[in-house]
Amino acid sequence: LLEWLARSRAEIVLLNLEDLWLEEQPQNVPGTGPEKPNWRRRMRYTLAEMRTNASLISALEQLSAARTEPKDKHR
Repeated sequence: LLEWLARSRAEIVLLNLEDLWLEEQPQNVPGTGPEKPNWRRRMRYTLAEMRTNASLISALEQLSAARTEPKDKHR
């Protein structure tokens, strides 16, 4: 789906990095106070780990290539 969106004529395509590793935990969790603080779940990977993760790099390169291909006027 992401590649299809990247190849589309959409002017902007937003990608949530956590979608690339199929994160199952919610990203934005409203808190209820001290017993369940909000916005505290950390991403699975640090930025340093993302920079060296071959599968993430490959996926981002594929999406980047799809975004730079000429767009079909009829899509």
